[in-house]
Amino acid sequence: MNIRAFRRADRAAVVALWQQCGLTRPWNDPQADIDRKRTEQPELFLVGTIGRKLVASAMAGFDGHRGWVYYLAVAPQHRNKSYGRALMQEVERLLEERGCPKLNLMVRSSNRDAIEFYRRLGYVQDEVASLGKRLIHDRAPDSSKLSLSFAPIADGRSRVLILGSMPGRESLKAGQYYAHRRNAFWPILGGLLGFDPHGPYESRGKALRSAGIALWDVLHSCKRDGSLDSSIEAASETANDFRAFFGAHPKIQRVFFNGAKAELAYLQHVRPAIDIALRYQRLPSTSPAHAAVPFKKKLDAWRIVLRP
Repeated sequence: MNIRAFRRADRAAVVALWQQCGLTRPWNDPQADIDRKRTEQPELFLVGTIGRKLVASAMAGFDGHRGWVYYLAVAPQHRNKSYGRALMQEVERLLEERGCPKLNLMVRSSNRDAIEFYRRLGYVQDEVASLGKRLIHDRAPDSSKLSLSFAPIADGRSRVLILGSMPGRESLKAGQYYAHRRNAFWPILGGLLGFDPHGPYESRGKALRSAGIALWDVLHSCKRDGSLDSSIEAASETANDFRAFFGAHPKIQRVFFNGAKAELAYLQHVRPAIDIALRYQRLPSTSPAHAAVPFKKKLDAWRIVLRP
């Protein structure tokens, strides 16, 4: 893997990598993060490439007292090849050259794999509390109704893509797909794949990835009061970057829509720009707003997801 500084032409590939690795969050605009980094120590924004393909990234900085690193990412299909270790070694080398005495980083407490990775590199957990205060919002103040979708659950094994429209209020609050307790998505997929639909969210996502199933939403952002698809303001809809997504997940051959709104939004905003052969099918919505359809009937309809 070749390690070099970020270039302007890398932008789309970097954002797609962060989405693929689950590093993006609704309250952080990755495009804005890139813009800000390009004005402050841009030489510490690193990417890893194999040939022409971008497969890794790391965003570092030194404030004169401590060094920091964010957005360390390695494409799932290129993990376990020491690429993450190589990037961190280069970050440490560049910071040490600047006289940085210590490098800090933050990892979500639920991400046990990442914590173990850093421990193997010699990092220890400090006895501190992490506090934060947002000074600049990535979205304008009048966008309080603006909903932003999550990063996809996917990896290089993904052969099937399930698409919703946009996370509802409970999901946005929890930061999890289909978090409403009466949504049938997790009970259906748990019944099909044999995992506990009420188990840890990370375990459920892992079960989907192991089965070759990717999960995402058609819309990147929209304005909506509440959680109903019928409340989405059509003029506010913007779609996720599916060209980059399908480029990063070339094994996907089938796309299933979780309800009518997901299909309609895809046909309007995405399908005209997609030039690869994919098979599409709409499935009964798992939303509690469509609870009139019996669970067993939905479960039987969703079995097609597992067919070759």
